[in-house]
Amino acid sequence: MLKVSVVMTAYNHEKFIKEAIDSVISQITNFKYELIIGEDCSTDDTRSIVIDYENKYPDIIRLNLQEKNVGARKNSISNVEMCSGEYIAALEGDDYWIDNYKLQKQVDFLDNNPEHTICGFGYKIYEQKTNCFLEDQIHKNEKFSLEDFLIEGTKLRRNPLSIRTLTKMYRKSVLENPPDIWYNAPYGDYISQILCLQKGYGAIMEDVVGVYRINKNSITQKDKKRFSEMRSEQKNKVLKYLPKKYSAYLQKDIDNAILLEEYRDLKGNFENHIDSETILDYFIKNKITNIGIYGAGTLGNAIKDKLNNTDIEVAFFIDSHVKGCSERPIIRPQEINTNSFVDAIIITPFYDSKNIRDELIKLNVKSKIISLKELL
Repeated sequence: MLKVSVVMTAYNHEKFIKEAIDSVISQITNFKYELIIGEDCSTDDTRSIVIDYENKYPDIIRLNLQEKNVGARKNSISNVEMCSGEYIAALEGDDYWIDNYKLQKQVDFLDNNPEHTICGFGYKIYEQKTNCFLEDQIHKNEKFSLEDFLIEGTKLRRNPLSIRTLTKMYRKSVLENPPDIWYNAPYGDYISQILCLQKGYGAIMEDVVGVYRINKNSITQKDKKRFSEMRSEQKNKVLKYLPKKYSAYLQKDIDNAILLEEYRDLKGNFENHIDSETILDYFIKNKITNIGIYGAGTLGNAIKDKLNNTDIEVAFFIDSHVKGCSERPIIRPQEINTNSFVDAIIITPFYDSKNIRDELIKLNVKSKIISLKELL
């Protein structure tokens, strides 16, 4: 048996797939591994690229060429069914690894920690649209249970114990005779981690091993409403699947998802239907000439864009998770001081506005604090 099978799904990834494959081929290990690429009938040149790579590296690469487009989930499942390794690692065709010892480190960990079924690492986030790297995601925790994972999922933020696809490795034995939910789940990341944690512990190590690309053509970005529906469907399936002792955690997670969906609807309404004049009228009426924006994501940038060529100055963004660029100065909340004074600070994540407002007040912020919901 091979030690590791790396699975990669690919669809219309011609711009990124070479970087992804090269990062797998360049792994330095003391064991043999394989790379299984599921190519899902791309409409671009992805298929010919992966065939060229298979011809170049026949001892490593095995292709899973779909005869018709089957979708990401079925493509992923068929990849896993082809695996012959003791452990399975995953990498999407538009992400890539930056640590040539990524696989070796995880094999050493799982070999030495038989009570663990899954492990991951930290990673970088690259935003294709802005050509910026966001804050590195490092959530070190070397031993957590299913209950720990579900408790973290009840909070209004991305679950820090959720292992990103590009960093994970798990025992193939977890998926021997898997339950029906493995096949019925709309996507695999969440359910594979649930199944692993039912049979052992998880771990996240602090090394940063890869780059997760926010790509406008991925399903999470291209059709956000559909992805939100899939996420809700997934959580409800897991609610029915897991024992009742976990129900309260999952229900809270589902309730939070509804609140976040309201936020996404507001974001879409703001981006598409609220014009600059509406915002400008609010600021003029309230005698606001310069602002800080709490949240340097999509909504924060949309506000800045709508205020371009007006007399309202966006002095800075406040964000704990995003790195600044020259056109977008960003400070951390704890860096706010008397020199950071502006007439108002606009809170874009309204679903957490109370906690953010309390945080700013504790930091002695004297500016007017406005939730985006109030502004609209």
